[in-house]
Amino acid sequence: MAEKETTIIKKSDMKKILQDNQEIGRLSKGIDQVMATVVEQFTKDLIEASLNDDKTFIDMDKLITVISENKKYDFLETMIPKFKELSAPKRKE
Repeated sequence: MAEKETTIIKKSDMKKILQDNQEIGRLSKGIDQVMATVVEQFTKDLIEASLNDDKTFIDMDKLITVISENKKYDFLETMIPKFKELSAPKRKE
């Protein structure tokens, strides 16, 4: 019987991501499912923390603040300039 997908991220997609890393050799059985679950939970936590006050949308400024003020997200701080660039209004040429 095939194992049922319990995450939005497909195991096959996570396996491709993991195998794309040149430093990773082989993967233990089930690692792709565990990593998909971890990535999903991390994403849900970050989204929940970044929602605006009325919980209707994710605000880029709030996302940046959450990353800056929470040690749990320290590893994302180097990406803040890219986030700011993505959220900047496009200039008319």
